Amino acid sequence: MARDIRLQLDNAEGIHWAASGLKHRRLEGGESVSLSVTINCEQAGSYSLTGMVEAQDLEGMPFRGQFSFRLPVGERGAAYVRPDVQPYQVGEGLGSDLTFVGRSELLGELRDLWRQPHGKPSVVLVGQRRIGKTSLLNKIKRDGLDGVYLHPLVVNIQGVTSPYDFLKEVATGMAEVVDVEKPVLHRDEPYADFKEFIFDLAPKLVGWRFLLMLDEADLIPQQHLGDLMPGFLRTLMQDTRYPTLLLFCGTHTLKRLGREYDSILFNTAQVRTVSYMSEAESREVLEKPARGILEFAPAALERAYHYTRGQPLLLQMIGMTLIRQFNSIVFTSASRGNYVSLDDLERAVDGVVAQESNAAFENHWDDSDISTHRVLSGIARALDETSRPQLDIAGIETVLDEVRLNVPHKALFETLNNLCEEEVLIDRGATYRFAVPLYRRWIEWRWAPDKVREETAKS
Repeated sequence: MARDIRLQLDNAEGIHWAASGLKHRRLEGGESVSLSVTINCEQAGSYSLTGMVEAQDLEGMPFRGQFSFRLPVGERGAAYVRPDVQPYQVGEGLGSDLTFVGRSELLGELRDLWRQPHGKPSVVLVGQRRIGKTSLLNKIKRDGLDGVYLHPLVVNIQGVTSPYDFLKEVATGMAEVVDVEKPVLHRDEPYADFKEFIFDLAPKLVGWRFLLMLDEADLIPQQHLGDLMPGFLRTLMQDTRYPTLLLFCGTHTLKRLGREYDSILFNTAQVRTVSYMSEAESREVLEKPARGILEFAPAALERAYHYTRGQPLLLQMIGMTLIRQFNSIVFTSASRGNYVSLDDLERAVDGVVAQESNAAFENHWDDSDISTHRVLSGIARALDETSRPQLDIAGIETVLDEVRLNVPHKALFETLNNLCEEEVLIDRGATYRFAVPLYRRWIEWRWAPDKVREETAKS
């Protein structure tokens, strides 16, 4: 049941409302009501109408919701035409500027850092999985950075299985860039062969150096490339005879490992974070691939940013789902406009949360321990985006007790700190909230407290 229902209409250029607000006293079980208002419009066109609906339940709990739609006056809106190809990309790092958006501030920071002509500043680039780290490396490799005199090379550590494989891929890439013959490395002693090759190559670079960007670098401390490779990489980082600068790219685990004394990154590398996109960049992620295909209501773009906080994979998934849903309508020979309203966005968001596989969420969940699962499941159940968006640590402990997912106080404090460092939660003073509301929805839907209790019992 809802009471004190109020409909507030925003001012719209070219539209004159007879009343700026509408009211209805009460609605009960399944009832509906039509509210009408007279408008005056002196010129044909397509107008974006926005506003807010507010109401309360019997206990006084407030509800607020935006609405947005396109009103054609004296003309017909553009029809949606099914595109020949899906314009949005979901998967591994983007390798094209057709869909790459933003990161200009971070690219500028890296450019300034690497402009040092004689220093060897190493960088640790960290961020959540699927936040756009690999896309950023591909962008640097594709376009380079002005004025830094670096030849960028990308090596995915996950794709090499031995020191020989790694050094051969690096040496081959170097040879191709400088246009010299590819070196022959021997499997039994690849380090010596690589050292001889790079020292011979250095004079041909004429002041240039190589930027080795190592993706999935979390695997290096785990000795994925053997126990000698970390020490050799430290030599490439620090020894001025080697014309190399190194960038290590991985999750926030890499940042924590760098604090350990025996890490090759200890006190040697500068950490930069690939974080969420700005609201302007988020708008571009949705609009850029679909120009000429979809037209987004401003309120829909604003809501998409609120739900995703600019997580690029989620934005691409929302766009892909919108295209799929619009295609489904026209496939049945029905017609529809190309305008994406708030209702269209909400349907797409529901589809993203409920789809069978979602790497944006599953990667973090699968990489997390049982204590983290208990904390996330408990607070996802307790919070929502409107009436209870955040909790303090005492409230979290109460909630975990209520759903029988208790975590010792010290472990809870450490887990919350890690989740904030990973940008999964936001610490506002003494309270915590989800950075990405869609992650909360996904956990609530997929990992309810009873399911997490079963997981704990099995472990």
